[in-house]
Amino acid sequence: MQNIAVIRLIQGRLAWYPPGASEEPRWLDNETDREQLRATLDSRRVSPCFAVPGADVRLLPLSITADERKHIAKSLPFMLEEQVAADIDELQFAYQTLDKTHLSVAV
Repeated sequence: MQNIAVIRLIQGRLAWYPPGASEEPRWLDNETDREQLRATLDSRRVSPCFAVPGADVRLLPLSITADERKHIAKSLPFMLEEQVAADIDELQFAYQTLDKTHLSVAV
C-alpha cells in the first residue's frame, strides 16, 4: 500500500488526512500545521494527493509529440488554452501519461 496524504478543501478550509488517518482531518489554518504536513511529506516519503470534487474538474485528452513531451510541464496550459473557457493563469493543470504520445489532463 502506498503512503498517501490526502489534501482537500472542506467548507472553505484546507485540510489533510495522513496515511492511516481516522475520520478527523488535520486543518491547515496556520503555519505550524502546514509545517507539520511538509515535514510528514519529507520525512516519511509520503505522497500528496489533492482531492477535488468531480464537478469542479474537467478531464481532457491530449496528443503530444516527442519534442512537446520534453517541455510539457511548462507548455501544458498554453497547449490547452483554446479548449478552456477561462484564464489559464487562474487554473491548475495536472496530467497523467497514458502512453508515449497521449496524456490525460485534469483542469
